[in-house]
Amino acid sequence: MFQLFTSQVSYVTYGIAGVLLVGTLVIAAFKSRLSAKLYTKLTTSMRSWWLLAILYCVAISFNKTLYIGLFALLALLAFYEFCQFSRVRVNKRVLACCHILIVLHYLVILNCPVAFMWVSVCISVSVIFVVVKLSSDLNNSLRVTLKLFSGIFICSFLLGHVAALINLEPTGDYSSAGVALFLVLLTELNDVFQFIWGKLFGRCKIVKAISPNKTLEGYLGGILTTTAVGLGIAPLLLPLNPVQVLIGVLIVSLGGCIGDLLMSAFKRYFKVKDTSALIPGHGGILDRLDSLCISSPLFFYYCLYVVS
Repeated sequence: MFQLFTSQVSYVTYGIAGVLLVGTLVIAAFKSRLSAKLYTKLTTSMRSWWLLAILYCVAISFNKTLYIGLFALLALLAFYEFCQFSRVRVNKRVLACCHILIVLHYLVILNCPVAFMWVSVCISVSVIFVVVKLSSDLNNSLRVTLKLFSGIFICSFLLGHVAALINLEPTGDYSSAGVALFLVLLTELNDVFQFIWGKLFGRCKIVKAISPNKTLEGYLGGILTTTAVGLGIAPLLLPLNPVQVLIGVLIVSLGGCIGDLLMSAFKRYFKVKDTSALIPGHGGILDRLDSLCISSPLFFYYCLYVVS
């Protein structure tokens, strides 16, 4: 049925808070054994995790307008980051047009059926091309159009599927907030588990040209651990049988890996380490949400088929 915060969702959020609390206490307990630089990095990163978790849980606790509005704001910030690191040089009229298109896309998500998301993104590329072409102070309009549309496609259309999950109506006592929380939580955990497994056991580097620190052991360990967690929490959040859950978790894990590599490729091409420094200890919005760029549309259409 259509609802947001349920008792099952609250149990998972309590678990998230518990894990963050344990992590905070462990860092504090080992303060004397850590270098000042590492301790500062860990505490900064942990504070950001607390802020992100609280912000997300507040958004799914009230209504879908607030939830979709949160992702509209994140999309605008992410698009700003994309324009900065890709060195897009355009006038204020063109940027304003892009911002309006992003906001309109999220209004479409809020008020229209899913098919209109595709209509919205198709209209966007046409509008951007015309606006750029009409701006006489812009050279190489096709290249600029491609950069702007890439930013809007990633920040608005792809990430918009995380927001669109809130429109699903799962059967039984499950809620759309639970489905959205399942995606976001597993995608972020997959990133964390890959990092941990890669640091502990990583030997075989498989994508040196794009991301030299990514290892086969990190990917496999992250996928296996994420699968175990997903199978454990799915009964609280998804109205699916174990086989359907397993497929969903694999979609999230593999999609997250591809999304991470996609953003790494962009950053490598434009020779930047992070998309920005907006989130202390994590980098930018796109650094934190890059895995959702691919996992969210794949998981959304899978859920559209099996959940609703």
